[in-house]
Amino acid sequence: MSRYRPKPELDVDADASLNIQRLMHRLDWNLIRTFMVIAAERSISRAAARLFLSQPAVSLALKRLEENLGHQLIDRSGSKFNLTTAGEQVLEIAKDTYSVLAQLGGVSEGAASDVSGNIRLLVVGQIVSPAYDEFLSGFYRQYPNIGVQIETLRSSDIVSAVQQKTATMGVCITKAIPYRLDQKLFMRQNYAFYCGRSHSLYGRSDVTLEELSPERYINFTSTQVGDTFLPLNLFREKHGFTGRLSASSDSLSEILRLILCGFGYGCLPMQMAEKYVESGDLWLLSPDGGFAEVDLQLIWNPEQKLNAAEKTFMSELVALLDRGDFSLISQS
Repeated sequence: MSRYRPKPELDVDADASLNIQRLMHRLDWNLIRTFMVIAAERSISRAAARLFLSQPAVSLALKRLEENLGHQLIDRSGSKFNLTTAGEQVLEIAKDTYSVLAQLGGVSEGAASDVSGNIRLLVVGQIVSPAYDEFLSGFYRQYPNIGVQIETLRSSDIVSAVQQKTATMGVCITKAIPYRLDQKLFMRQNYAFYCGRSHSLYGRSDVTLEELSPERYINFTSTQVGDTFLPLNLFREKHGFTGRLSASSDSLSEILRLILCGFGYGCLPMQMAEKYVESGDLWLLSPDGGFAEVDLQLIWNPEQKLNAAEKTFMSELVALLDRGDFSLISQS
């Protein structure tokens, strides 16, 4: 059995274990990334779920990082889960280093006018908008050497990632943006109730709230864990709906699938549901329009050091929003 016992504290200025040579030759940057997620989630199990890894794999990665550094990074005594002094210092170094390394992707290999590099954009759910598609298409035509990575996460995870400077920008639903982040209205989505072909209310244009109240419904998982997406819950509580929850998901695409499969009624952005209504696969249960407007916010960290590709993408997107040319804002 290993007798390794990591030291709990770290003096970055005095401890030679964190000199540049050791970092470059001994550390696996995947371990650093895993540690950043563990620190953000404050849980091995939640970090494993976010990274799509097993809990033992995440625990082993943390152990390897502690062994490489020679310091304990997390205090796991009892039910507590806190970063040690060393862990706090390593986390700050990791955030800054990750941000600086991201700039390497912006080094152009061609002429100075050929902007290249990679951007990482995080979005919540499914964005359905011809205007957004047109922007991305035009951006690619103008900057073919810029790589775009788009990931779908929960709003809370997007805010956390942008805070940690591990993403260029994020598009999320949130009422309270941390003061260190900047934001701009990206898109206003109008949500309405829908059911599938097999539902008993399909085809009716005279459905009342009293009739809808006892029906089984499909909900967003995020509303059950205190995330920021609440329109369906608030509406149901306001009107005293009594129907039973039949299914849930944190993905708009899966909510759509469950509605189409007849699990119950649910709410969707009207932009997303439009083509399914036209094809007859969905039925709009609120013919007078949606019941809630939800704003998608574009967020970024002004303290993050961006590469050339990230600066280009951000400046072009924000400029469109500032000029009011982007019809994303007024869609309904």
